[in-house]
Amino acid sequence: MARTVNGHEKAELIELLTRDFGKVERNYDGYPVLKIEQYQDRINEVVGVANYDYEITEPIVTRLGEQTTITVKGTITIRDDDGAVLFSKSGIGSERVNLVKDSDQPVSLENSFKSADTDAFKVCCRRLGIGDKQLRTIKAEEKEKKGSSRENRRAPMTTEHTETYSLKFTGKASPISDKGFKIPAVTDDGEAIMVILWNKSNSMAEISKVCELDKFVAAYSAKKVTVKGEVRESNYNGKPEKQLVVAELCKKSA
Repeated sequence: MARTVNGHEKAELIELLTRDFGKVERNYDGYPVLKIEQYQDRINEVVGVANYDYEITEPIVTRLGEQTTITVKGTITIRDDDGAVLFSKSGIGSERVNLVKDSDQPVSLENSFKSADTDAFKVCCRRLGIGDKQLRTIKAEEKEKKGSSRENRRAPMTTEHTETYSLKFTGKASPISDKGFKIPAVTDDGEAIMVILWNKSNSMAEISKVCELDKFVAAYSAKKVTVKGEVRESNYNGKPEKQLVVAELCKKSA
């Protein structure tokens, strides 16, 4: 007779554990995450509270330079309905320990320990397949979108797609990492567009000979400038954006 966990045979158990969650939230850095309660509810409902154990090691506190960290190792062991071990997964969790100003005393070692414990439990669950594929898929799709957007913005311009545009700047220049600048503008047709000036472009070199970029932008916020460039559809921070990559500065309008 096949071994079961909470009435589920192994294949069904894995399928139920690894199903996608309906909602995935974001952490402070914008990365997709699942709450500890989502992991707990899934394993409790599928495996059953009597069919698994979660154990952690004694915490280890380490200090490297000015940073103090607490680390624990957690292990989830799943047992079948007869009490025999089916399999187990382990994971490391860690959390930074905040210290009292001008002191080696922790603000709250207990809170840091709880955070490390939570981190270890999540790692164990993901190694059981809970939420792992869903989170990896979301990250891969977002990475692909960013890569596509970046490629779209930096792809070489071709003469056949370069046209002349007359526009006014409507805001200040802001850097695009160390590659160039983007400047909000509006065309003669009243269409909002993001002007892209790469640092190594001839246009940027021409501006630099005359004045600083900020002064150039301010001057052509009151009057029009004509440029040659290529319009591209981009996806900036998840939002569609029309960009004009400048190839050449033309006659400045009065």
